[in-house]
Amino acid sequence: MLTFHLSDKCKSIFITILLLFLSSILFSQLNVTVDQTDSYYESGETAIFNVTSDASGIVDYILKYDNYASPIATGSINIVAGETLPITHSINEPGVILCQVSQGGNTAISAAAFSPYDIEAFPDEPTDFDDFWNDQKDSLSNIPIDPQITFHSNNDYSTTYSINLGNINNRRVYGYLSIPDGSGPFPAMVTFPPFGNATNIANPEYQLAERGNVISLTITIHNADPSVVDPMAYLPDEITNPDSFYYKQAVMAGVRCIDYIFSRNDFDGENVVVTGVSQGAGLSTLVAGVDDRVKFLIISNPILGQAIGLQNDRAGGFPNYINQSRQEVGTSAHEALTAAAAKYYDAIYFARRFQGVSWAFISYKDLVTPAATSFGVFNAFQGQKHLTHSLNIGHIHPYDYWNNRLDFLRRFIPGAHNAPFPFSPSTEGYFIDAGVDTTVEVTGSLNLLGTVEYLSLIHI
Repeated sequence: MLTFHLSDKCKSIFITILLLFLSSILFSQLNVTVDQTDSYYESGETAIFNVTSDASGIVDYILKYDNYASPIATGSINIVAGETLPITHSINEPGVILCQVSQGGNTAISAAAFSPYDIEAFPDEPTDFDDFWNDQKDSLSNIPIDPQITFHSNNDYSTTYSINLGNINNRRVYGYLSIPDGSGPFPAMVTFPPFGNATNIANPEYQLAERGNVISLTITIHNADPSVVDPMAYLPDEITNPDSFYYKQAVMAGVRCIDYIFSRNDFDGENVVVTGVSQGAGLSTLVAGVDDRVKFLIISNPILGQAIGLQNDRAGGFPNYINQSRQEVGTSAHEALTAAAAKYYDAIYFARRFQGVSWAFISYKDLVTPAATSFGVFNAFQGQKHLTHSLNIGHIHPYDYWNNRLDFLRRFIPGAHNAPFPFSPSTEGYFIDAGVDTTVEVTGSLNLLGTVEYLSLIHI
């Protein structure tokens, strides 16, 4: 028997080649792509979705805006192995269409974006939008910040503390505070969590402190320490009353974090960044819109955009309050109340109010926060804005998003260049995602759906 010993670099190359080889075998049975390599079309143009399969037979397809709006079109095509058959469609308004095909348990999806930079909000914002949120901030201002801080951990480059702060409704804001070594003054960065109530949904972002030279404050939106589960997470959440949305407390938690940051002697007094992915991206946008102390915003696939999209039979942003209303109550009166209340939490209206510098990442194949809803948010930003997007991935946030947050900091915040732990992320190589976690019986079969995408340097 021959034994080979590979260096770490060789192992990395070997694994990459192996994964690319496996992906070409496992993921090529059924595929759909658009005829434009950038997936871009002007409104009124026709997109051609090209379907290929390694197996002859019927391929079912559905054209849709998201998982909840009425299908745009459905049908079937009879394909011969190895051939390509087209599915065509056009829309006369800005939007993003998904074409999902299925055959024998395999599925594939592709996206066509029609004038996506022209996507705007649905019926306009409430006339008392600013008054509503100013009232919430006034209520918060009457509550002491009351910072409770205890040592958590440290290393050669930073020190991390557990922290909790006073919030509205007799709640606390829980999270972690990481301070880079050095005398400062430092910029500051508040990180919001993704959706969920698992333990440690919020973790210390000490790497941001060390490599970005920022005060890094990472929070959970629930009323419990991040290390434990809050049994009342996301409850109560009365979606017909804007004053009773669960996310109201989360937005005020972000404002309270900024209050605390401005109270610190080692803060530079000017540069506040808010950031997050998915839920964290949506909430960051809301906070950036209600608190003009936020100067920078970094987000990926934000929720809460086009909050009432489904009411217009178009894509709606997670948590899709209109669908919740239909599932829970199902009356037109309840839906109308929900739509009126949800407008106070539509990220597009907050984006209109943000004057700072933003960088957003959008995934075209996202079924959780459809790309059209994220484009609506991005298009509404009023200040200097930058966009990175992927045509080939769903609701995930790739390697180059995470690391290029630091490039963003270094470009726009001079103090970020003085980090105690200098770090230059590599954006060469491949991003590999094997798909969603799946459980299968030992004797069952499993179809793997994944992506392999080359990483290129992001310029922002």
